[in-house]
Amino acid sequence: MPPADLSSEFPHPETIIAVRGALSIGLQQGPDSPGGHWLHEFWAFGRARAEAEAIIQGFMESAAIRILATSHAYFGAAAT
Repeated sequence: MPPADLSSEFPHPETIIAVRGALSIGLQQGPDSPGGHWLHEFWAFGRARAEAEAIIQGFMESAAIRILATSHAYFGAAAT
């Protein structure tokens, strides 16, 4: 059995930089890559993460407002 070529099992540094860049640009809602480009998948993943974070942020703000309103109503009624 011939020895394994370990250098082919890991991506090249340029590939890692390109993938991280596409993820970052997608996360920042930057411009998309040309149609059919191999980095589009990573850009779309970054974009989906940005959209999910926006949804979660909106939910957290809404929940905080409702909790504060409920607490204010409860403690305001208890003080009178």
